[in-house]
Amino acid sequence: MGDNAELVNLVLPCEPSAARNVRDALRASPGLEPMLDEVMLVASELVTNAVVHSGGDERHSLSVVVSRSDSAVLISVRDPGLSADEAKIRADRGSEVEGRGLMLVERLSNRWGTRRNGSYLVWAQLEQAP
Repeated sequence: MGDNAELVNLVLPCEPSAARNVRDALRASPGLEPMLDEVMLVASELVTNAVVHSGGDERHSLSVVVSRSDSAVLISVRDPGLSADEAKIRADRGSEVEGRGLMLVERLSNRWGTRRNGSYLVWAQLEQAP
């Protein structure tokens, strides 16, 4: 990605309201209008997964950074990394609603990944239409 413009940089308690706070910040960010729904959905899924699976609670923090270049939007969520869990797509579970977040992330982003270095980082990149 070329020159990045940081749109959102938040440190939030690791609690369920974090996803809503990130969506609110994204709605207020300029330049995301053509793909705002997709960016909000991916960011919300990554944050929700961090809240549910990181092993953290409201005493711990999540860091959420969303940046944009001319060609893509990059979303990264860093959690405390207290759990040994790794982000992975679950096998199709029929009609179950839970466990589909990373499937959505994979479908909406052109690439995503993880990195563990004390804390745990999950990121997704969404290409912008030319």
